[in-house]
Amino acid sequence: MVTNLDSKVPPHHLAGKHVFIAGGTRGFMLDMAKDFAKLGCSVTVGSRNEQNCSNAQKELNAINPKTQAIPFDVRNYDDVTAALKNSFDLYGAFDVVIAAQAGNFQAPANQISANGFKTIIEIDLIGTFNLFRGSWDFLKKPGASLIAISTPSAKQPVTNQAHVCSAKAGINMLIKCLALEWGVSGVRVNGISPGPVKNSFGMDQVIAASREVQERVLSMVPLGRYAESSEISKLGQFLASEESSYITGTILDIDGGMQLNMHS
Repeated sequence: MVTNLDSKVPPHHLAGKHVFIAGGTRGFMLDMAKDFAKLGCSVTVGSRNEQNCSNAQKELNAINPKTQAIPFDVRNYDDVTAALKNSFDLYGAFDVVIAAQAGNFQAPANQISANGFKTIIEIDLIGTFNLFRGSWDFLKKPGASLIAISTPSAKQPVTNQAHVCSAKAGINMLIKCLALEWGVSGVRVNGISPGPVKNSFGMDQVIAASREVQERVLSMVPLGRYAESSEISKLGQFLASEESSYITGTILDIDGGMQLNMHS
């Protein structure tokens, strides 16, 4: 195994950073975690699903031994802080904290139960607050970069997605409020808003489970294709680095122009 940890090339500028990703145990966010690990970062990922954590642990450890996956529930603040403290004790202060956990299902608003709506708010919005608030005492200040994963539906209404649109819109405003308050401590807070991502669980299993819907989604993307997970990962690396040191309170769209052509 050859990585930037043991190669003869100069270390990457992100090498040595400590990255924590909630929801980084599968899909394009696991790919992002693996890319950070390849660059020499210490990485912790976590989700509620213990099997996903176990699988992620094996994949990450094969790249970089300074990686781990911890089962925890973002809806439970004490659970979140325990996971953060575990990672802090192992690898030190956090340089990068990413809230990528998400819940979703398709349903018209008049068929969403009160509990179903509440669940998505708790996972997406409250989970993001829990993670960012819980990380405060463990952040590298100044210098830490917090990143939340949003969606185009935070700004554009979508049928059968009232719960998700509401949660993600809240995340977008939370990003801006935290950036406003925490900038004085040198902590940056930004968002990434991906459009359809190739082979992602959300697109393949929830949003566009049928070929008909997949084609309809693709027809709305001016660039005419889904994003590659590597493209999302590179944007994460940019926001984690000093190259974006004067960017905060911003949600960066990476959707192939989809929001220019979205309709409900």
